Amino acid sequence: MMTTTIRKTVDIPADRRLYLELPQDTPTGSAEITLTISGAADGQWTPANPMSAEDAIEHCRGLAKRMGSRLTSGLSLAWRLEDRELEAIQYRRRHGNDAAGDTH
Repeated sequence: MMTTTIRKTVDIPADRRLYLELPQDTPTGSAEITLTISGAADGQWTPANPMSAEDAIEHCRGLAKRMGSRLTSGLSLAWRLEDRELEAIQYRRRHGNDAAGDTH
């Protein structure tokens, strides 16, 4: 499979339509194209519809649900507590049983 990389800095117009002219040696037929938008050339790119962190979290949660995820906040918390316990066990193994619980 042939892979071609084309990099070009473009101005995105208000209608957000870009037209590409590919090199003559580009194979015709079915192809996968990846588009990466890394921001404005001056580094001042901002999304057209910025959202709060809470809205972004809800948006991602909705996407995950539509994809069939069954992850809940309770399950996530349980995993986090399990990870902390495993870290505590590893710490005690490295530093002795008294080190993790010693607070004085």
